[in-house]
Amino acid sequence: MIVQAKKRIRNSNFRAIKADMMELPFKKSSFEKVFSFRSIKYVQNLDRVLAEIYRVLMPCGTFVVEFPNKSLLIQLASWILSVVPLRMKSVRWYMENSRFYTKKDIVYNMRRNGLIIIRMYPLFILPASPLPTFGGSLTWLWILFDRMGSLILAPKWFARSWVVSAVKPKKRKIYE
Repeated sequence: MIVQAKKRIRNSNFRAIKADMMELPFKKSSFEKVFSFRSIKYVQNLDRVLAEIYRVLMPCGTFVVEFPNKSLLIQLASWILSVVPLRMKSVRWYMENSRFYTKKDIVYNMRRNGLIIIRMYPLFILPASPLPTFGGSLTWLWILFDRMGSLILAPKWFARSWVVSAVKPKKRKIYE
């Protein structure tokens, strides 16, 4: 991803690095904006990561992050994998190594780490490539389910992710 970013972003101020989200190699209050997409789901210690984000953000700085939703589909997939011995390695790996969050979880964790949520909205994504559903042969069914579900179910049950925009206040308020 770093190689692709360097190729696509042609700005002398842009610097791509690889770093551990739990120990960012930056000074306190280094950034006005921090973005995190498609990575929070793999974090083992969310509190530590959010504390690091808080540390590197300037006061009144913005944090935009995507949290994977603990949707009905994710809960169903998790249950199926727990009772049916399927051999779909990529799906099993994804479910075992990803963390999913309810809207309530997100609000609680962001607030507990001193970040104030400005906006939170659901993100619906249709797959652009064949999914690991029996060799991709059932991708059309997944897309149909996605379209129908987004029309029928509430976002908290069907959105793939939550996109959250938050700010670091001038003075830290600690909530428990």
